[in-house]
Amino acid sequence: MQVSYIADAVGVIGAIVVGFFSLRFLRKEWNLKGADIGVTKVMLTLLAIGCVEAFLVGLRILGQSPLSTH
Repeated sequence: MQVSYIADAVGVIGAIVVGFFSLRFLRKEWNLKGADIGVTKVMLTLLAIGCVEAFLVGLRILGQSPLSTH
Protein backbone atom coordinates (compact mmCIF):
# COMPACT_ATOMS: atom_id res chain seq x y z
CA MET A 1 0.00 0.00 0.00
CA GLN A 2 1.35 3.38 -0.96
CA VAL A 3 1.88 6.16 1.53
CA SER A 4 -0.27 8.51 -0.55
CA TYR A 5 -3.33 6.30 -0.07
CA ILE A 6 -2.78 6.24 3.69
CA ALA A 7 -2.43 10.03 3.75
CA ASP A 8 -5.65 10.39 1.74
CA ALA A 9 -7.51 8.04 4.09
CA VAL A 10 -6.33 9.98 7.15
CA GLY A 11 -7.42 13.22 5.46
CA VAL A 12 -10.87 11.86 4.67
CA ILE A 13 -11.40 10.54 8.20
CA GLY A 14 -10.15 13.81 9.70
CA ALA A 15 -12.45 15.84 7.45
CA ILE A 16 -15.44 13.77 8.51
CA VAL A 17 -14.69 14.11 12.23
CA VAL A 18 -13.89 17.84 12.15
CA GLY A 19 -16.81 18.58 9.82
CA PHE A 20 -19.23 16.71 12.07
CA PHE A 21 -18.23 18.65 15.16
CA SER A 22 -18.11 22.01 13.40
CA LEU A 23 -21.65 21.52 12.07
CA ARG A 24 -22.80 20.32 15.48
CA PHE A 25 -21.44 23.40 17.26
CA LEU A 26 -22.72 25.69 14.49
CA ARG A 27 -26.22 24.29 14.94
CA LYS A 28 -25.95 24.76 18.69
CA GLU A 29 -24.93 28.44 18.39
CA TRP A 30 -27.17 29.38 15.47
CA ASN A 31 -29.88 31.17 17.54
CA LEU A 32 -27.46 33.13 19.74
CA LYS A 33 -26.93 36.85 19.15
CA GLY A 34 -23.88 39.09 19.49
CA ALA A 35 -20.83 40.21 17.56
CA ASP A 36 -18.51 37.57 18.95
CA ILE A 37 -21.06 34.84 18.22
CA GLY A 38 -21.31 36.16 14.65
CA VAL A 39 -17.58 35.75 14.21
CA THR A 40 -17.80 32.24 15.65
CA LYS A 41 -20.57 31.38 13.19
CA VAL A 42 -18.49 32.58 10.26
CA MET A 43 -15.43 30.65 11.45
CA LEU A 44 -17.42 27.43 11.96
CA THR A 45 -19.04 27.81 8.53
CA LEU A 46 -15.65 28.26 6.86
CA LEU A 47 -14.32 25.25 8.78
CA ALA A 48 -17.22 23.12 7.53
CA ILE A 49 -16.62 24.28 3.93
CA GLY A 50 -12.93 23.45 4.30
CA CYS A 51 -13.82 19.99 5.55
CA VAL A 52 -15.96 19.36 2.48
CA GLU A 53 -13.05 20.43 0.30
CA ALA A 54 -10.59 18.23 2.23
CA PHE A 55 -13.00 15.32 1.95
CA LEU A 56 -13.23 15.72 -1.83
CA VAL A 57 -9.46 16.05 -2.17
CA GLY A 58 -8.96 12.95 -0.03
CA LEU A 59 -11.28 11.03 -2.34
CA ARG A 60 -9.32 12.43 -5.30
CA ILE A 61 -12.32 14.18 -6.81
CA LEU A 62 -10.75 17.64 -6.51
CA GLY A 63 -7.18 18.80 -6.67
CA GLN A 64 -5.85 16.50 -9.34
CA SER A 65 -3.62 18.01 -11.97
CA PRO A 66 -1.40 16.57 -14.69
CA LEU A 67 1.57 17.18 -12.39
CA SER A 68 0.16 15.13 -9.50
CA THR A 69 2.55 12.46 -8.30
CA HIS A 70 -0.07 9.95 -7.23
